[in-house]
Amino acid sequence: MIYYAAALLFEGGRDGAVAWQIAALLGTAVAAVGMGCAISALARTVMQAVMIVPLLLIPMIIFSGYTVAPTAMSPAVLFVSRLTPTFSAQVVFDTSFLWEREIRGELMSDHGQSLRNLDPDREIESGAVFDKSRPAWLALMGHFLWLVCTYGIAWFALTSRERK
Repeated sequence: MIYYAAALLFEGGRDGAVAWQIAALLGTAVAAVGMGCAISALARTVMQAVMIVPLLLIPMIIFSGYTVAPTAMSPAVLFVSRLTPTFSAQVVFDTSFLWEREIRGELMSDHGQSLRNLDPDREIESGAVFDKSRPAWLALMGHFLWLVCTYGIAWFALTSRERK
């Protein structure tokens, strides 16, 4: 909600479908909290946890699809990128910018890279309405898998620690 208040105040309004953007933010938040719980459960000391965090965050920033466009990634790097929650969030945001909007001049100049990120092999057809939600749903499923895996790791680590 703070994101939208800031966008309204400083950017002059929002851009894109609100429901998709909120889903991306919530999915990323849940995945991040899960990673934090897993790190906390696995680390034996605070210093160890502090050292692990950059090892996870820096690759997630690099593979997010924002610093390097997915169209510029090799197939192997793109495969690894698709496994990160930050890339999933970028996919959902790309979908939100185009969702149910007619593909034409202004949209292409503002969000052409979003369309190329979502469907790099397809020719851009002017006048068509973007309604492909599959990439966003797959990305949100990726967030859910991060939630299950990271909370599962945290649970396993904590129960193992209690037994000792």
